[in-house]
Amino acid sequence: MKKETLHTIQQHLKEEDTLSFYTDGSLINANTQVASMTAGFICISDTNNITHSFTTTIENWPSSLRTELFAILLLLIVSPHGCRIDINTDSQNSINIIQHIYNNPTFSIRDYFRLPNNNLVINNIVPIIKEKNLTLRFNKIKAHNNDYFNKRIDQECKIAHYDSTPALVIKRHYFDNIQFIPQWGSIPIERRLRKFITDSSNLKNYLFFLHLPQNYKYKNIVDWDLTLWILCNNGEKSETNFEQHHSEYLLCAEEKKTFNHVWLCPYQTEAFSQLYNNFKNMLIFGILDLTTNISAQQLSDQFDLLLFTRSSHASNITF
Repeated sequence: MKKETLHTIQQHLKEEDTLSFYTDGSLINANTQVASMTAGFICISDTNNITHSFTTTIENWPSSLRTELFAILLLLIVSPHGCRIDINTDSQNSINIIQHIYNNPTFSIRDYFRLPNNNLVINNIVPIIKEKNLTLRFNKIKAHNNDYFNKRIDQECKIAHYDSTPALVIKRHYFDNIQFIPQWGSIPIERRLRKFITDSSNLKNYLFFLHLPQNYKYKNIVDWDLTLWILCNNGEKSETNFEQHHSEYLLCAEEKKTFNHVWLCPYQTEAFSQLYNNFKNMLIFGILDLTTNISAQQLSDQFDLLLFTRSSHASNITF
């Protein structure tokens, strides 16, 4: 359905030599399993009338930048050869990326795979511009500046989240510089490839460790999200050799990485606060399950009087 609509617009515009578009994208429920992305454009005539409008949901690798880039890709697909195009968008990031790559003749396939994300979308955009001999003029629109057409496409993209029509999937690629596209299952990988492989491997190893039979008893009593956050809080890597015990602690780079310093380091304050509150709430809810003669606030106040702290001193109550 979406593919046919896009093709119809393309046929209507095939005789045009000058076009003006407003583009936008929308992302909701980011970082959840129900994340939704939409992208779209409206075509404006010389008399400031909307001649064509198109929106669609899109799949995989949800991000706001992806929606904005995808909207630009859509309008390039429907634009005829040799056309001069005004693209009005509120995404300065999209403008910068496209102009940087288009104006850089030495940008190689290796560079595409070093892009943080959306490398296939970007690698489709640039060849279309060159193949169709398009002349682009980007106009940065300030978000929420009462521009009627910008508000219109923004509203249409938000409504499109509730469109039951299947998401548009562009199966044809307009580039010829990549012979093999890396995939995860059936999904093309549009992240920096080495980082994706590293993250995937770390996650697989983490799940394997968590599901070892000897670790079953720890699944519920250990806050694994917090533990993983502490372990992965710093992206730097250290050598795993005998010299490691001479290295400085990564979070502060001020002291040697001893057990005491890892526990007492001021840069661990946020993690300690989470651990403290989780432990405190677990005890409070456990007590409230056994008795109703005391309130949660009273238990909280009494717990704080115990002065739990991070300390290596034997006379202090600590974890």
